[in-house]
Amino acid sequence: MIWAHPLSILYFNGGVKGYWLGFAVTIFYTLHKVRLRNLQVVNMYQAWICSMIVYEVLQAILDQGSFLWMGMQLFIGGVFILFVSNKNQLLWKEQLLILYTAVQAIFYSLHHSLLSIPMVTYFLMAIILVIALRKWEVSS
Repeated sequence: MIWAHPLSILYFNGGVKGYWLGFAVTIFYTLHKVRLRNLQVVNMYQAWICSMIVYEVLQAILDQGSFLWMGMQLFIGGVFILFVSNKNQLLWKEQLLILYTAVQAIFYSLHHSLLSIPMVTYFLMAIILVIALRKWEVSS
């Protein structure tokens, strides 16, 4: 069926296993491209925080959440983006990423969903980005 209609794979819902499989493939592919093209891992911090903000705002819209919640997400995310983009030190960017992930953890704990899939994804991405930064950029 997939060979006859290759676009049908876009509609595949792999459930939780499919989500984590896609997450792992995406991480390995992205880190491979970063190494291959000699890109800076620290630039991925800002992109990751932006994607977290977009996800949270879209999730609030789809769940018909309050505008106050969306406003808080946008404001806090915007402040962190400004701080991450203005700091030239790697340690500051690393600490801001960890702090932003911790702020998201506080928000998720208010909704009693601290161990939800998005929050675990945020934790794992923060850990992966910190390890990649320390391994590839601090050591060189």
